[in-house]
Amino acid sequence: MRQLQVLFYVLLTANLALGSTSGRLTAATCQSRIIANSSVRVPISRYGQPYARAKNGYFGMLGEGFAEDHERLLDAGTAFSRPVLLDLGAGLSLTGLEWVSRGGQAVALSAHDFWDSMDKLTLVTADELKFYMHDRKYMLDQARDINITALKSASIILGIPFDEYAPWKRKRVMGFSVWRPDAELMADRVRELSTSFLGKRKHLEDLGLFVRATGMAENLLRDWERKVHLLADVYGAFFYSVDRRYIIELVYNALAPGGNAYLFYGLKREAKYGGPYDRVHLLGGGDMDLLDFLTTYAPNIFKEVEGSDSYGTYRVLRIHRDPAVAAVDLPLALDKKSIQWVSSMDGYSFPQLVRYQHVQSDRFLEMAN
Repeated sequence: MRQLQVLFYVLLTANLALGSTSGRLTAATCQSRIIANSSVRVPISRYGQPYARAKNGYFGMLGEGFAEDHERLLDAGTAFSRPVLLDLGAGLSLTGLEWVSRGGQAVALSAHDFWDSMDKLTLVTADELKFYMHDRKYMLDQARDINITALKSASIILGIPFDEYAPWKRKRVMGFSVWRPDAELMADRVRELSTSFLGKRKHLEDLGLFVRATGMAENLLRDWERKVHLLADVYGAFFYSVDRRYIIELVYNALAPGGNAYLFYGLKREAKYGGPYDRVHLLGGGDMDLLDFLTTYAPNIFKEVEGSDSYGTYRVLRIHRDPAVAAVDLPLALDKKSIQWVSSMDGYSFPQLVRYQHVQSDRFLEMAN
C-alpha cells in the first residue's frame, strides 16, 4: 500500500510541477497562514538555546551533511565573499559566533531576546550566587534577582552544573543552600567572561558580520531571500511552528541557489515526546508522514537525513535550493482543527500530529525562467 501511495505522488507531481497562471493567482490570494511558533505556550525559562548549543552540538543533531556543508562553505569563503549562515531559533548563537570567527557572516534569529540574560551576568555579585552540595560537588542553585536563563549561562561560564529543580530537591532532600568560600572569585569570573563575550558580539555586530534579530520567523525570514548559503534550525521555528509547511516555504526562499537548510524534526524513535510527526491526508485516501510526502513530492529539493548524539537519533529535513525552481508553494492546506499541543517533561510545548490536506490545483513549484 505504501509503495502504491508513493507511486501515485510521483505521477501526480509530474503534472503539478509547472502549475498554471490561474493556479498561481489563486495561491497568492487565498493562502491561509498561522503565525505561531516558539512564542506560543513555551515557557521562556525552559529554553536550552542560551547555554549549550555550539557548532559541535549542531554537527551531531543535524548530521554529517550539515557538518560537511559547514566546512566546505567556510573553506571556499574569502574576505570579499563571506558565506552566510542563518541560525533559526538561535538563542545566543554560539554557532553563529564560531562561524564568523572562521570567516563567515552569521544571522541569528530568535523569537525572544536571550542576550538580556548575559547583560544581567555582567553585574552579578557573590551574594547573588548560591550553591548546594550534591555527591560532594557544588551545584549552582537559584540566585536572587537572576532568572533561570541567566543562571544556565553562568553555569556554562563557571563550568558548574546547574539544576533548575534545586529548590524543590533542596526542600525535600538536601536541606539549605550553601555558600562557597570562593564565591567572590566565582562572581568575578562570571562578570569578566560575560562582559568579554558581550563585547566580542557587539564588535562583530558593528562590523556587520553578526546580525541578530528578535521576532517571529514568519516575519524575519523574508528579509533574507536568496541570501543564505547554510541554514540551521535546532529546536527552532520549524519544530515549534503550527504551520510547518509555511516555514518550509520561507526557508526555501531564503536560500541562495545551491544553498542547503537543515531543519531538526524530532527524535527518530516513536516516543511520547519524540517530535511532531505531522501527517498529510492523501487525495486517494489514507495518510502519509510529512517528511515522506515532501521527499516524494520534490526529491530534488527535500531529503530526510539523520543526526545523532548521546541522547538519541534524530530525523532532519534537508532542503536544497534547486536553481531551476524559483519558489516552493506546497500543495498542502493546514487542517486547523487538528492542531494539538504536547508538553514534554522538560516544560516545552509543541504542536504534534498536525494534519495537512493535499490539494491538487492551488499550489505549485514555480520553475525559474
